[in-house]
Amino acid sequence: MKKIFISALACLFAFHVSAEDQGKDQTPGFNPVRNWTSSEDPSKSFSGKVSRYDGKTATITPKGKTAIVLPVDKLSEEDRTWLEENADFIGKFPSEIAKLQATNTTPLGKELTASTLLQGKIKPTAQSFIILFSASWCPPCRAEAPKVVQLYNEKIAKDPKVELILASCDNDEEAAKKWSGQENMPFPIIAKKDWNKIPALQKISPPAIPTGFLLDQNGEVVEKGLPMKVYGKTGKK
Repeated sequence: MKKIFISALACLFAFHVSAEDQGKDQTPGFNPVRNWTSSEDPSKSFSGKVSRYDGKTATITPKGKTAIVLPVDKLSEEDRTWLEENADFIGKFPSEIAKLQATNTTPLGKELTASTLLQGKIKPTAQSFIILFSASWCPPCRAEAPKVVQLYNEKIAKDPKVELILASCDNDEEAAKKWSGQENMPFPIIAKKDWNKIPALQKISPPAIPTGFLLDQNGEVVEKGLPMKVYGKTGKK
């Protein structure tokens, strides 16, 4: 049986499909059909559609052939990285994929998007999150607001991997919305009653406001301070 399996792998990695055929089964932003490369011999590859991935194995179907379950350690590092990055999409219908693509699927992103936003929408591609605790009744916050808006418009809005979210410390949501309108705030804002329910935000407490926390995709604190300072810790300038 082991010899048959190895033989099947050899046949697959000797099999090639044209780039034209490879692109036919595609959902915008995600294509389950790709060229797969052997981890043992980079010169060997085959094209096929992945339909299942469980972290240890991947079910791949080459065109015109029967599906085969491959241990991921038989695939190249690039293939393994791709599988991890696209795990949420594999095996899903196009409509399901489109819905997922519109939602941030990181652990913290799921927490944030499940909350009620006073305005805006959280980037589905964000991997780092700047949570800015601020309020309309706070003079230093009002003084800082134009700088935050400028930072967002000039840098963060163009950065798909970073999102800034204002965690409103206003008890009066209408006051928060009015202030947002006055300052033309373009970023998402979470109501105080909702950010208090988010596990990752319950673990942090600003010593004063305004204070920003840079969190990774799992909700762990990377840096704290004013937005420009913490944005610099994302590797951007």
